[in-house]
Amino acid sequence: MESVKVAVVAVSQKKDRGWVKVQTLDGKSWSDMGAHFDKEEFGELFCEDGAGLYEIEFKNVANFGENSKFEVVAAKRLFKFSELLKRAEGSR
Repeated sequence: MESVKVAVVAVSQKKDRGWVKVQTLDGKSWSDMGAHFDKEEFGELFCEDGAGLYEIEFKNVANFGENSKFEVVAAKRLFKFSELLKRAEGSR
């Protein structure tokens, strides 16, 4: 599997499995995309100021004939959005 750099714009951990809402960085898709994640494995990574830029490996867990259903297999935070804002403000 190949990892993809995405912007995580929202995180939910209200249910048994977590959920991230993502946007592509390459402009190939502007549709609503998301993926479930195992809260024990990735909950801490996504919980504190979860919005940011990530490198994530996804797998499609949909049954044949269904729309894609993605699940996070591996994830690494590259930057929190708050860090990017500080950098942007410092460059003025």
